Amino acid sequence: MPEDKVILNELTDKVEKLITLYGKRKADNEEIVIKNKKLIKEIEEQKNKNEVLEQKYTNLKIARKLSEKDGNDDSVKSRINKLVRDIDRCIGLLNQ
Repeated sequence: MPEDKVILNELTDKVEKLITLYGKRKADNEEIVIKNKKLIKEIEEQKNKNEVLEQKYTNLKIARKLSEKDGNDDSVKSRINKLVRDIDRCIGLLNQ
C-alpha cells in the first residue's frame, strides 16, 4: 500500500508538471500566432506599397516616353494597353 501512495504521488507530480508545461507552451504558441499574423499583415502592406510604387514608376516611364518627340508610337500604345489591363485587374479585385 505505501508503495502505491508513492507511485500515485509521483504520478500526480508528473501530471502537474505536464499541465504546467502545457500551459506555458500554449501561451508561447498563442504569442507566436499573434506575431505571425502581425508579420503577415506587414508583408501584405509592403506588397501593396510595392505595387503602388511599381505603378508610379510605370506611369513615369510612360509620361517620359510620351514627352519625347521621337517616341515610338507602338511602344507607347503597348504601355498604355498594359496600364488599362492593370486598371481593369485592380477594379476586378476591388469588386470581389
